[in-house]
Amino acid sequence: MLRKLNAIVKTAAANQMKRASAAKKSLKKITMCKKCHTFFYRNSWRFESPSYLNDVIDDEIPVRFTQCLACMEQDMALANSY
Repeated sequence: MLRKLNAIVKTAAANQMKRASAAKKSLKKITMCKKCHTFFYRNSWRFESPSYLNDVIDDEIPVRFTQCLACMEQDMALANSY
C-alpha cells in the first residue's frame, strides 16, 4: 500500500512539474489594462488573474500595459460629452 501511495504522489508531482513547464514555455508576457487592471488571456479581458501565474512564482514575467475596450469606449464617451 505504501508503494502505491508513493507512486501516486510521484505521478502527481510529475504532472504538476509538466504543467508548470508548459505554462512557463507558453508564458511570454501578460497584457493588463492600465486603468481597470483586468488581464487579457484566452482572447478576452478578465478580472481574475490567470491560474498559470500561481505555478510560475520564481520567474519574472513581463507585463504590457494597455487599455481594454471598455476603458477606451468610456474615455471616448467622456471626451465626446463635452
